[in-house]
Amino acid sequence: MPSHRIALSFLALMGCTPAIEGTSTPSTSDDGEVAPPESLDDTDAPEDTGDDNVEVLPPSRANAVVDPPARLFVDPLTVTIASDEGVGQVMACVGAPDRPCSLSPTDSLTLDEPGVVYARVDFDDAEGVLTATPYVRVTQEVADFTSNLPVLVAWGEEANDDLWTNTPLALLTFDHETDRTQLTGPADLYSRCRFRIRGSSSSSLDKKNFDLELWEDDSDDDRRLPLVGLPEDADWVLHAPSYYDDALIRNALGYQLSRDIGRYSPRTVFTELFLLTNDRTLRLDDYRGVYVVTEELERGPDRVDIAKLGPEDIAEPEVTGGYVFKRDREGGDGEGIYVGDADNHFYFTVPIVPVDPEQYDMEPEQLDYLSDELDALGNALAAADGLDPASGRPWQDILDIDSFIDHHILAVVVKNPDAFRLSGYFHKDREGPVHAGPIWDLDRTAGSIDSRATDPYHWDASNITTDTTALFEYGWYGALFDDPDFRTRYWARWQTLLAGPLAPEAVAAHIATMRTELSEAGPRNNSRWGAPTWSGEMDHIAAWYAARMTWIGSCIDVHDDPQQCAGAF
Repeated sequence: MPSHRIALSFLALMGCTPAIEGTSTPSTSDDGEVAPPESLDDTDAPEDTGDDNVEVLPPSRANAVVDPPARLFVDPLTVTIASDEGVGQVMACVGAPDRPCSLSPTDSLTLDEPGVVYARVDFDDAEGVLTATPYVRVTQEVADFTSNLPVLVAWGEEANDDLWTNTPLALLTFDHETDRTQLTGPADLYSRCRFRIRGSSSSSLDKKNFDLELWEDDSDDDRRLPLVGLPEDADWVLHAPSYYDDALIRNALGYQLSRDIGRYSPRTVFTELFLLTNDRTLRLDDYRGVYVVTEELERGPDRVDIAKLGPEDIAEPEVTGGYVFKRDREGGDGEGIYVGDADNHFYFTVPIVPVDPEQYDMEPEQLDYLSDELDALGNALAAADGLDPASGRPWQDILDIDSFIDHHILAVVVKNPDAFRLSGYFHKDREGPVHAGPIWDLDRTAGSIDSRATDPYHWDASNITTDTTALFEYGWYGALFDDPDFRTRYWARWQTLLAGPLAPEAVAAHIATMRTELSEAGPRNNSRWGAPTWSGEMDHIAAWYAARMTWIGSCIDVHDDPQQCAGAF
């Protein structure tokens, strides 16, 4: 069959992860050769009737095998397409990530420019499974790029510098856990996907944060994959540390400390990103720096592990969970419920925003249940006897005390000026109490250039400004710290953690590990974005945490009421 030379445009992004086999992705051996999928089982074969005159039909389906696998290329690249069963009509074409092209019979395609090879094997009028295999053209300088971190590469024909909406891209990741990451071999993982700029104030920065959603080859449906070795999912955040966090580690470190004390927080992996938006060849100028692949906060067995709430779950006990929600600004479409303030007894500047499920995916009965439960919590905390007047339940039965203690401690450790009132997450399992957490969005913390977090002393920034969270007084916490039993448990928990996962030397060990991990990419990132010297930023954050943890330990040791401790010793 004839070979076709195709020219097309593309956007590039690279990444690394262990080799992946998707439903439409052929496996590869260590030497890069394509291995055909396993043959169909006997249930797919025609029934043997014992009649020699009955025609035996070929397999009902076959998969397209594309060789070489998804990769970057410097010189024009010829791709061959074959049927793994050796039967059927091979169909293929080159298109862009946002749309399939018109397939035609062919067994090879030659690419001069980046593109997605769409392929399938048809039998008569029956169409086979469509696969999408991306290839990105790069300069020799990019092909020679290596890193000790995973590398992400993405491309999209219609992409632009804004990426404000759901922009279709192709994603390739490159990752070698025991050696340097190189970009000359097959991608470890690849997928169609979409990017969307995320963030409120951070969206105005030059280095953008992105939502990433992985897509199936033949549709925009979610595709669950283990991105850079993390538990498989379709929804991710590409966090872009910058400006407030030129050390690049504030989120990753805070999330690690949360997991150290036994509270789930998103797992993270440091990577480097190339993103092409305005050319047909990926160049070193398209390097975007260090990006932290981060699990999106959502319900799931490897994330916030609570029951799944479906549209049919509208009566108890099913309606009681699970919910992931937050205190935050209203969503773009006005999502948000103003609840839990006990008739203005507690002051909240922002509403509760349902996250998973989102507000407009919830049934009226579910939204009513969540609203009533949070109102019951607020009313119980405001009542002199600690009971919800409507149900008679004590607040100790409506919230999980230990999670509220740990969540508060984590906010204090990093001195989060926006704690509880912006990106303040909660969750509730079926027939369970309200839990505080997971923590999220820590870029302004831990000695950043946000003046409210610069000083390692004082519990919070209320000594210098009111534009911050008064950690011991804000919202429901004001009532909790009025309770003697809660205070006793709170300070006892501090003592335990300071002797273990929050000991100054434990925190310092994490910083040292991250310093080693980012020793190449950190300076490269800060040079790319004109940021302060990375090593100096790492010195600063290490000194800040050392002073912070020492100060907290001294306050608790010296004062009968540590909450009254203020200023440096």
